Amino acid sequence: MDQALQRVTQPGRQAAWQAFAGVAFLCLGALPLRAELVQVTQTSEPAGFVSQSDAVETGTDFASVTPALTSNGYAFGYWTVNDVRVAAADGRSLTQITPTISEATTYKAHYFQEAADTDSDGIMDWFEYRMFGDLSRGPNDDPDGDGFNNKREDELGQDPLITDQVTDGGTSSRISSGFVFADTTMVRATVKSDPSGFVSETDSFLEVNATLSTANLHGETNGYYFAYWSVNGVRQAGPTGVASSSVNMNVNQTSEVIAHYVQSAQDSDSDGVMDWFELNQFGDLSQGPDDDPDGDGFNNQRESELGQEATIPDQVTDGGTSSRVSSGFVFADTTMVKATVKSDPSGFVSETDSYLEMNATVSTANLHGETNGYHFAYWSVNGVRQAGPTGVASSSVNLGITEELEVVAHYLPSTQDSDSDGVMDWFELNQFGDLSGGPDDDPDGDGFSNQRESELGQEATIPDQVADGGTSARISEGVLFYQQSNNPPTDLQLTNSTIAENQPAGTVVGVVQVVDSDAFETHLLSLVGGAGSTHNHLFSLATNGTLTANGPFDFETNATFSIRAQGADSENEIIQKPFTITVLDDNQEDADNDGLTEAQEAALGTSDLIADTDNDGFTDGQEVTAGTDPDSNASVPGLNFGLVAWYPFDGNASDMSGNEN
Repeated sequence: MDQALQRVTQPGRQAAWQAFAGVAFLCLGALPLRAELVQVTQTSEPAGFVSQSDAVETGTDFASVTPALTSNGYAFGYWTVNDVRVAAADGRSLTQITPTISEATTYKAHYFQEAADTDSDGIMDWFEYRMFGDLSRGPNDDPDGDGFNNKREDELGQDPLITDQVTDGGTSSRISSGFVFADTTMVRATVKSDPSGFVSETDSFLEVNATLSTANLHGETNGYYFAYWSVNGVRQAGPTGVASSSVNMNVNQTSEVIAHYVQSAQDSDSDGVMDWFELNQFGDLSQGPDDDPDGDGFNNQRESELGQEATIPDQVTDGGTSSRVSSGFVFADTTMVKATVKSDPSGFVSETDSYLEMNATVSTANLHGETNGYHFAYWSVNGVRQAGPTGVASSSVNLGITEELEVVAHYLPSTQDSDSDGVMDWFELNQFGDLSGGPDDDPDGDGFSNQRESELGQEATIPDQVADGGTSARISEGVLFYQQSNNPPTDLQLTNSTIAENQPAGTVVGVVQVVDSDAFETHLLSLVGGAGSTHNHLFSLATNGTLTANGPFDFETNATFSIRAQGADSENEIIQKPFTITVLDDNQEDADNDGLTEAQEAALGTSDLIADTDNDGFTDGQEVTAGTDPDSNASVPGLNFGLVAWYPFDGNASDMSGNEN
């Protein structure tokens, strides 16, 4: 550039710069806009069902979360995007939406109380909103023309916008993976007792010639003695005429198998021999007390008193120990340990006294439920209640014997409620070991109080999960079942993945949440090594999922960070996932301290990291104040701004008017 141009007077310089700046700003305005990050918020009405926030580039098709269709007494109705309902072509709500993002956007999942029927038309509000978007449809409308009106579709769990076809025959199940049904080629078998309650009553449909086996019964239970089994009214007996203790048969017709019990002290013919014994041994009451059908010298009355068989000869010899049938016998010496098993009250288990070798195993029956108006509560060993890790009473005892043991099965009247709290004593003693728990307590935190757990037959110390879907029964109109198995977590979600730059240490970024089908499960959150864990050290993750930043971040230095999080449930089932944290630029900061914000420097085309972009000795802010070009070292402030202007020197000095000095 020649000296003539360099020596333009200061007013001339200003006019030239202003013309240049106008052209520069016009050119800048013509530049295409880049995609920008905007916030997409996902929430719900009422609050609490969905909560998530993401930074999303404009122009992106961004999918919503998939909301729970039912939760805490509420049912999902529909999504809105910026308060506009989103629906499919036929008008039904979409459970997941994927709109194109052009601005800051709010997705809102609308929920309705499951039992709410605002227009009193017999159809729940959530169903109408989910299917139609409003409450304008009537219960008798049939929009799909399949003969099922809206009310009936709702009751049957069908879709009122999809035509349903019903054909004759068959058995269908909409959700269930399996079901049971009986056809005419199968045979019904009923097993029960008379009086009822001594065996579990069952009705089964079996294939022809299938095998039916019953329990092996004998002895006294709760003041009654087992007498005999009958099949379709016919007493079952062995070769000697003594009643069979069990039934094992092929079923080829409808069969009723009954275990007959008789009161222990009943003697209808007043002959001194109890009825149950006569019916068990002979099948009727025709024998007299002095009769001796097996000719062994013991009459019927004596055989009954000794607990011997009246139809098998018994032999008694001097000395020793004899057993009339057994090939061997057991006796105890002083090196053996006595183990007694019984019940309180007596009669619920067969009372036994055994002499066992040291460290031998004592095993009892597995007890639960009600018998003759009493409920099993717990086992005790030498007065100590036996319980599992959760404190619930053990249903059986299995232990090595090292000392004399008394093992007792404790039963209580089914309706006994000593503390009048509405929870039966047997349930409290079974679950907790005492009566200190209140009816409204919920020790396992599953939403079912002690009283409700008792009513439903659930465990009060194990969280219960009610799962949707298909249990069907051949006769019952409906079945409710409880699933207590653990399902591993399936995903991790971060409610917010952005943080503004220059925020102080401890600033909350968002919350990491575990997706788990076990509704009442608890989880521990942590940061772990692995793919995507590069910047774990710059963040902290609390065990409850709160993610915080460990220091201020500078967008210009690094705009994205990568962390890896882990969630573990109570069974130590884990899920891991990486997340990207985005730093949002603060364009009002002055990083180079030149007096201009980042936004102003972007408009001028200068650097917000270099105070003097054109390296002419004047900061960008000084040049803007002076009206010169901060991006050209040929354009500098003049002396009339209180600054020194330097020009190329050719050996002659001149003043600003062109006069040489």
